[in-house]
Amino acid sequence: LIVLLLLVVAGWAFFFVQNSLIIPRQIAAADAYLGNDQVAADYANVQALTAQKQAIEHTLFSLREAKANLDSYPSLDHAAYLRILGCAGGFVALQSLDFHRESGELILLAEADSATRAAWFVSRLRSSGGFSSIAYYGYAADRSSSGAYRNYVFSVNAFLPGGGGDV
Repeated sequence: LIVLLLLVVAGWAFFFVQNSLIIPRQIAAADAYLGNDQVAADYANVQALTAQKQAIEHTLFSLREAKANLDSYPSLDHAAYLRILGCAGGFVALQSLDFHRESGELILLAEADSATRAAWFVSRLRSSGGFSSIAYYGYAADRSSSGAYRNYVFSVNAFLPGGGGDV
């Protein structure tokens, strides 16, 4: 039993002496490493690069989100424009076309030689299937100097579906 007790005390003493010698050396090495100017400069550089990386990632996220939002807006493409011209059929002259991309709204200002042609154009726009909704409130008749009706001017508000003109 005494031998066992001596072995335990000797083992503990050896462990204590080893730790007393090793730990101060490890602390001195860590202090030397942390006090090294090159290490401090490298650390500052890593911190600056990390901040730049985070700023770039944030900007990239914001740009991707903005692009996704813009991609969700309707777009007036060539096919949608040709659809409108096809509905005019040579009997209705488009004077102007305004497009609001965020809402997908097209504001068409047009002119026809008769009131029935104006209504016919709106009917063709509705039946084309290229618009989610169409608003038409009538026309204004333009009289010539002799008093006869010459032209019928009207506007149409047409809304492109969410995916743009590809329907």
